[in-house]
Amino acid sequence: MCPSRPEYNHGNSGALKNAIDFLSKEWTDKAAAFIGYGYTMGARAIEQLRMVIASVQVATVRPQVGLSPFTDFENSTVFKPAAMQEKNVNVMLDHVIAWSGALRPLRDEVTKPKDDIGVRDVEKQVARARERA
Repeated sequence: MCPSRPEYNHGNSGALKNAIDFLSKEWTDKAAAFIGYGYTMGARAIEQLRMVIASVQVATVRPQVGLSPFTDFENSTVFKPAAMQEKNVNVMLDHVIAWSGALRPLRDEVTKPKDDIGVRDVEKQVARARERA
């Protein structure tokens, strides 16, 4: 997952936090990277978002992409990224792909169907106890 977000009052919006809380189970044991934009290239919002995302058990990768309204937008409104941003995005996505692969065994373990929580074992123990009685 790679959310792209503006910096809102030096942080994240309430709507984004609500969305993270709502989708936390779906995102557990997955990897995330961030694309931010604003006058500080979204750096403050991204750092806050890292803590929120980590609290719902999502691994964040270090590379991030910061977009400036001065160099990556025409008239601060039309998205026209600088040439270096393509390299930055590729590095970031390579990390997300690598971490996603590394986390796959955790996701697979969580989604494996469980046996009847040892019901058969309990039935065997009850049968043995009856035989002894």
